Amino acid sequence: MVDLLLASQNMHYEFRMVSLAAESAQAAYLSNSSELPDCLYELFRSVEQATPATRDGSVKASILVTTDYSDLPLLIVACRGTASLVDWLVNLDGDLEDCSNFISQRQGTSSFNVEPDIARTTAHAGLLRIAKCMASEVCNKILDAGSSRFTTTGGGRKPVLMVTGHSAGGGVASLMSSHIRLRRHDIVDRFEAVHCVTFAAPPVFDSPDTVNDVPNLPLGLSINIVNYGDIVPRADKAYIKSLLALYIERAESLIDDIWDFGEPIAWNYGQNVLLMDVAPIDADAQNADGDDGTDIKAFSPDMEDACFWKCEITSNGRMYEGNKMPESLNLGVSEFETRLN
Repeated sequence: MVDLLLASQNMHYEFRMVSLAAESAQAAYLSNSSELPDCLYELFRSVEQATPATRDGSVKASILVTTDYSDLPLLIVACRGTASLVDWLVNLDGDLEDCSNFISQRQGTSSFNVEPDIARTTAHAGLLRIAKCMASEVCNKILDAGSSRFTTTGGGRKPVLMVTGHSAGGGVASLMSSHIRLRRHDIVDRFEAVHCVTFAAPPVFDSPDTVNDVPNLPLGLSINIVNYGDIVPRADKAYIKSLLALYIERAESLIDDIWDFGEPIAWNYGQNVLLMDVAPIDADAQNADGDDGTDIKAFSPDMEDACFWKCEITSNGRMYEGNKMPESLNLGVSEFETRLN
């Protein structure tokens, strides 16, 4: 019973974090706080600009959000996704560039037990340059907010830090989060946990080992929410080239052979949570059981399965897959399964 209660509490906590991250990631697309809908001020105590977007695309617009929940003092950094032609040019700069001077284990002490042998080699060049340009200013604002806004909030409890973003903004958030966790112990020690929750973020690292860069981080979520069929979470440089080849070869063709997109050369940061429509027969079964009929389920596939890497692509009305979906996921069997309202 105790285990079930703890599991339920953890699920509620994670859902709450994802919900607040989603609201913040969406708000990051608005240019100033005056454009925010009134309902957001029921969720957040304050919303302010952390960094303005630059014309050359070297810095993304980002916002700093705080909450005043007595049970959850929370500071959120949300990075805006693609919003201009310059942003697209940055996105397409997908060569893998050395990131060891930005994301690697730094000497020093921290309250978090960090693996000492973690090393990064390369990351998405365009997004890495943005993260580097933003890091100093964003980290300074995190430190200022952490010391000035949460001194007494929550009865002296340490606040929680969450970094989030959608699409390319999620890629930058991933790089920033890993940078903070591994190199900014001055920030890490001021917070109870450091979460990274992204939405449709592209692959940014050259290794799937980035899923757990801080294995013993207490309550430190690393989640990337992915819609099934979305190409962005799979869009490394090799995949984009393969997409172009697919359309050139089969745009006017009725061939329905499976198209092999090859293995990924870059990986997402964190555990991917795949959102899929429930088949109509499953939805009917839910209703028959007195369920609410929710037609979306969330799955956390094994990295070995990684079915979302093999995104279905429509060409002339036909579907092409790089690989068949694992039977376990078709049946809804996974280590993390829930339904989203």
